[in-house]
Amino acid sequence: MPKRILAGPLAEGRDKSDRAIIEEMLMVTGGKVGEAADRLQVTRRTLSRMMADLRIDWLSIRRDSAEVSTDSAA
Repeated sequence: MPKRILAGPLAEGRDKSDRAIIEEMLMVTGGKVGEAADRLQVTRRTLSRMMADLRIDWLSIRRDSAEVSTDSAA
């Protein structure tokens, strides 16, 4: 069974929108994958797979969100 149904420009557009939504939710949740999954109404496993497929590095997002929160606290 193929991993991906969409191909070409449609798939690229879908990947970009999925990436933007996931990255934004990870920023909102401080990089907490489980909380982001809950808010996106998917399982943690599904979100982790999507992040792996899109090569999203949640650790760097967690670091970035921590820097933003400490900057705004100062």
